[in-house]
Amino acid sequence: VNKGLTIIHVHLTWPLYYTAIMRTLLDFCLIYTEHNTHNRRRNLLWLRPLEKWIYNRLEKVVCISEATKTALEKWLNDDQISRRIITIENGSRMLVMKKRANIAGKPINLVSIGSLTEQKGFDVALKAVAKLTDLVNKYTIVGEGVERKNLEMLVNKLGLKNKISMPGFCKNIEPYFHKADLLLMPSRWEGFGLVAIEALSTGLPIVVSDVPGLRNIVSPCEATFFCKPNDAELLSNAIEHAIQNLVGKQIISKVARSHAEQFTIDKMISRYISLYKELAYQ
Repeated sequence: VNKGLTIIHVHLTWPLYYTAIMRTLLDFCLIYTEHNTHNRRRNLLWLRPLEKWIYNRLEKVVCISEATKTALEKWLNDDQISRRIITIENGSRMLVMKKRANIAGKPINLVSIGSLTEQKGFDVALKAVAKLTDLVNKYTIVGEGVERKNLEMLVNKLGLKNKISMPGFCKNIEPYFHKADLLLMPSRWEGFGLVAIEALSTGLPIVVSDVPGLRNIVSPCEATFFCKPNDAELLSNAIEHAIQNLVGKQIISKVARSHAEQFTIDKMISRYISLYKELAYQ
């Protein structure tokens, strides 16, 4: 074992750049966790050589999903770096499971949770809900972000003021899952989709975008229905399908919980411990 080994594990862009540069002066083992299938840096092709240099300073790159790993490898296009990239899927807390009542014919309550950004696609969800006003009692979007004003303007434009609630950021999201009949996750891209797993852990069925990060994580689950991203018409159809086939069914709640339990925090921690031990005994 290397008793003098110092491991630094970073998660954000600026700490990644800073620590990679510091490795030219100091001796330590550097790990970075890649959290998404897309970021703004990848829109700037001139940054690729710099990113290759940065990622070459790492002992390991941990991706939170296979989709994240594939996207990073495509961006860097470097076999030497690819050999250092591994996948350790995110771990999620398991929230309290709620027994779901069959609401047969009644308007349902929808919930979305996430930052109010273009990535999350809540504008698409609002347009979809506008097509289903007779089927939707309330749609709650929990989160905060730069798109709040645009989303509020869209709510007014679509005449949805009485159906939409946007309470802002909230640490305790469990009650919102318990009050809902269906989760909407209309993301334009995702690295993993932690909210989807948290929702499933409560027994809540979900409608999500068919994007790589989400597809890898929840595609085998029968409590999930997929929809092409950025298409309000298809999303409204997906919500109708979920109302008919997923909402209020006890068997669906059990399937949802069972799937979520594949992604516990303990399982994630165990894999990180194995990684640290591997590096320490090199």
